[in-house]
Amino acid sequence: MAYAQINLTGCGIHKNRAKLRLDFFLNPDEPNYNGDTPFHSHFIYPDKNTSDADIKAEIEKCLNYFYAFHQYCWDKGLNFIDEWKKVPSRKGQVRQPFVKGEAKDVKANKAKVQNIVKRAKSFQVGIAKVPPQDLDIGEKGTIDVGSAVIDRQSTQALSSSTWVQTVIDFNNPANAAGVIDTVEAYFSTASEGNVFRVGTFQDDGSGDFTCHDAEEIGEVESTGYNKFTGLSIDIDEGEYIGADSDTVGHYLVIEYGPSGSGVYVAFAESYCDPSDSGHFNDAPYAISLYGTGTEGVGNHLLAEDTNTLLIDENILLVQ
Repeated sequence: MAYAQINLTGCGIHKNRAKLRLDFFLNPDEPNYNGDTPFHSHFIYPDKNTSDADIKAEIEKCLNYFYAFHQYCWDKGLNFIDEWKKVPSRKGQVRQPFVKGEAKDVKANKAKVQNIVKRAKSFQVGIAKVPPQDLDIGEKGTIDVGSAVIDRQSTQALSSSTWVQTVIDFNNPANAAGVIDTVEAYFSTASEGNVFRVGTFQDDGSGDFTCHDAEEIGEVESTGYNKFTGLSIDIDEGEYIGADSDTVGHYLVIEYGPSGSGVYVAFAESYCDPSDSGHFNDAPYAISLYGTGTEGVGNHLLAEDTNTLLIDENILLVQ
């Protein structure tokens, strides 16, 4: 039926909390099987005292939920993001995995992630039958920012063999303040070792922007449409969504084409870090990057936020 794996490239610290990226895959006998491409990626944030058994239970809970959610959409011919935006954010539910409030023991959280990453294979979970799921699909509206995630006429590299850059979609500012927990993007190229980061940006005028908040997603493992849930990226009404990569030598290329109010690009710069600011050049295009989330007060901290800090070369070899 389906199985879940911890993706090492997306594990680390976010807003001082431990963060694990989960990739969900279908078995080859499933009608919607798409090779080694995950059908969904989701983030969870275990507490330093969470047991292995509880982490595996949470992974299985998320896998059951998203398998059932996608099956519902496949069966009815519905778009995942349209239905997902109707799911309210409730504490303890799949849509609200991030625990708000300041983390008290960052050192212990780092040690927690390092320990889990070293034993990532032991956390793989498979399911043969999904129990009945309450998908909690309602009619609640949510935050909307960015452009349609489609295959466009051209492309824009976030990273290449020699440089990186930051792009901001200027077509659809956020309709409300809150937290972006879901990001969609469409890529034409995603070479092994790439790093995808997403941020929210304040328009300072005259082509200048400041990053409000950001999260490192990790490696994009397949071209085409990708989506990631369980994120925690603060945004204010009127801000914009952007993306970058901070890793030279690995290609990550996003779809880009003529449309709307434009895209702002900062060549040879990685600005998806809270409070980073710089000058961007504009073009009358749109990028295939979209975010949605829930209204309310965010949890922005000027805190350590990194994936690669926690994962040394030896650990990365443990696949």
